[in-house]
Amino acid sequence: MDYVKDAKTVWQLLEDQAQIDPIVLEKVDAAMKLLHQNDIVFGDLRDANVLFAPSPGNTMAGGRVYLVDFDWASRAGVGRFPATLDRENYDGSMQPYGIMEKDHDTKQFESLSQSITRNTV
Repeated sequence: MDYVKDAKTVWQLLEDQAQIDPIVLEKVDAAMKLLHQNDIVFGDLRDANVLFAPSPGNTMAGGRVYLVDFDWASRAGVGRFPATLDRENYDGSMQPYGIMEKDHDTKQFESLSQSITRNTV
C-alpha cells in the first residue's frame, strides 16, 4: 500500500463542499471500463473508495484518480457481495451474498456521478 500525498477521497471533497472537476468522473469511468474489459467487477464503487490527488499545481484537471479498497473486486458473474452487505447504502439489485455483475458497478457509477455533479466546477 502506498501513501498518496495531499490526496482526499471524493467523500472528503464532497463533505468539504469542494468543487469537483468533471475530469474526475471521466477518470473513474475509464478505470471502471478497464476493469470491465478484463471481466472484473469492482463491487464497491462509492465516494469513499475514489481517491483524488491534485496535480503539483494543485489543479483538479491534472490530478490523479485512484480506485481504492479492492477487497470486493472479483470476476463478473463469479464473485459475491459480502453476506453482511448494508442494503441501505447500495442499489436494490445488490443483495447480501448475491452474484456481482458489471451492471452493479455501472449503477454505482451513476449514483457517484449524481453526487459529484452537484459539486462540479
